Amino acid sequence: MKVLFTDIICNIAQSFHKSTVLNYLFPIIIFLFTFSALGQVSFTKDQIEEFKKKYKSFDFIYLKKDLEIIPYKSDTDDFRLKLNFSEVILILSPKGSESFLDQTIEYSDAIQLHGAKSKLRSESGKTQKAILSSEVQTISSNFVFYDGEKSRELNFEDVAVGDIIETSYSLIYENGALPIRHFFGGFAPIVSSNVELQEPDWVEFDKQFYNDKGMIRESKKQRGNVTYSVFTFTGTPYTHVFEPDAPSFLSLVPHIIFQVKECNINDKQFGLPDLSALQKIYLSYLDNVISDTSFSDLRTITLEITKELNSDSEKVKAIYYWVQNHIQYVAFEEGISGVRPRLGKNTFNKRYGDCKDMAVLIYGMAKSIGIRIQIAWTGTRDLPYTYEKSHNQFVDNHMIATFQDNDRKYFLDATSDFQPFDLPTSFIQGKEALIFDDKSNSFLVEQIPVIGSLVNCIKDSTVLTIADDFVVGSKKKEVGGYNKIAYFHLFNEPDLLEKNKKKLTGYFFNNENVSRKVDFVRVKVNERDSISKVELVFRKKLSKLDSNTVLLNVFTGNLPLDQLKLKNRKLPLEIDYKTTSVSLTKVIIPSDYSVTKLPENKVIDKDGISYQINYEFFNGELKQLVKVELTKLNYSIEEVEVLEKTISELTKQLSKPLVLIRK
Repeated sequence: MKVLFTDIICNIAQSFHKSTVLNYLFPIIIFLFTFSALGQVSFTKDQIEEFKKKYKSFDFIYLKKDLEIIPYKSDTDDFRLKLNFSEVILILSPKGSESFLDQTIEYSDAIQLHGAKSKLRSESGKTQKAILSSEVQTISSNFVFYDGEKSRELNFEDVAVGDIIETSYSLIYENGALPIRHFFGGFAPIVSSNVELQEPDWVEFDKQFYNDKGMIRESKKQRGNVTYSVFTFTGTPYTHVFEPDAPSFLSLVPHIIFQVKECNINDKQFGLPDLSALQKIYLSYLDNVISDTSFSDLRTITLEITKELNSDSEKVKAIYYWVQNHIQYVAFEEGISGVRPRLGKNTFNKRYGDCKDMAVLIYGMAKSIGIRIQIAWTGTRDLPYTYEKSHNQFVDNHMIATFQDNDRKYFLDATSDFQPFDLPTSFIQGKEALIFDDKSNSFLVEQIPVIGSLVNCIKDSTVLTIADDFVVGSKKKEVGGYNKIAYFHLFNEPDLLEKNKKKLTGYFFNNENVSRKVDFVRVKVNERDSISKVELVFRKKLSKLDSNTVLLNVFTGNLPLDQLKLKNRKLPLEIDYKTTSVSLTKVIIPSDYSVTKLPENKVIDKDGISYQINYEFFNGELKQLVKVELTKLNYSIEEVEVLEKTISELTKQLSKPLVLIRK
């Protein structure tokens, strides 16, 4: 396993995924050494032993992590930033030893690496210097917006438990106006971390604090015309744990974004003082797109796919679906294409592109037949930033197209290849969109809607009959909204039913462990604009208490949340979308049996979850209605406890069998 210095990537890439998982798998600072741009710090042998005991469950810890931010003027009166990183870790396990044999530092054409070095000292006092590898070009498939990447490695011959690794390096930002992000937490404890920001009188920074809960302390000193500000996290070391269905790392870890607010060098202005400055940068990325008039190829295909359609809405939908069907989404982009989309005709000819290229192709195809489409930047739900507070390049990592039809706006993201026209992709729900309108040459910030739970409804209709020693069921499922998209990916592969029948059965029954014979009768999931439908029949052994008493589990559906995912959670819960589950079961009671007692009806309505259970018995038929609704996307730890208790009560209620007695 290699260690990656991904704080660098955090300032190059706008995608969250790589920076979250790897962001803290790189070294920090010090044992008996004195090493820091911010002040000398040392730890005694006794302190190191205490750290080993306190953090014995970890593979390594950060003894210190410092960052120094130094703005300066280049010879050509351009604005530069120098970032000095100083980091040391203490190795606590063989796995930690393996992780730090090779340490990778990534940078780019626009962010230069200088002075990378690392040394190791063992408990016996033996030292070892890392060997710096040659530069290589790196490739990643996770990023949407970023500059071309390069990397070098710091390699050790051997790393053992108890070793201390001290690493330092500098990055030169050729564009000093780029925002800088520093984290005071990671996937291993950080004993000490400080950021020093130097502000000469010709530059002013905006400091944006996230998840710090008032625990980042700032101290200032003035030396000549430079203000030195030191930021220190004073709370308990934040250690991030991975947990499924949790909010993003960026939404939880304490961190600061440093953004140049104002900078004047010989009447040259730099920085991002407000949102309009960011809009100006983004507009420059679109200049070739807006001025492009070469639509001949796009117009031909667009006229062909819209020739039978009348309204603009129908035509835009046809364009949108055509792009989904014919353009392969490829996220990797290099150099200026990491931020500047290609012309629509280029994406059309190559048949692949990233989110920007797809948005621009939709824009170009619609424009070729006289329909107005807007291009919009947005951030995925991983990013906790807004345009008002963080008007910088960290605020978004995605591009879509938008279409206004009377009073309704459509948010078109073709990177999802089965996305219906009337739904935004689930991972941008509730986020802001920065929309550019080329007619008025202006921007608008608008919130992408959060889709209601009833749109994402799963309706389960089941008929149960008793035949000899078996319960035979006939089940129909109708699935809408985001749930429908999930079903499409489950069923839209050849022979998937036969290969994965056992796995797929779990999507139709709450208890996967019950032995059932299942046959899928009809599957219809491959149409974007209609409800997905699945029909199946099943049979299972009848449960008998004795020769005259039958125990029948009426509920054969599945609940929208797994109780096990809620129990003993350490982090809040974030679900992909609100959802409603409706299960209607009809039991045909044999004429020679009677129902001893009808189960009780129940209604629960709490913040974030509601459910109801209703029973009716008439003319030899028992009907059970179960409706469960999840009405929030995010649940705090306290709300998760309520959620877990509610689901537990519901599960217990539904697990009570119906008792049938032979007459």
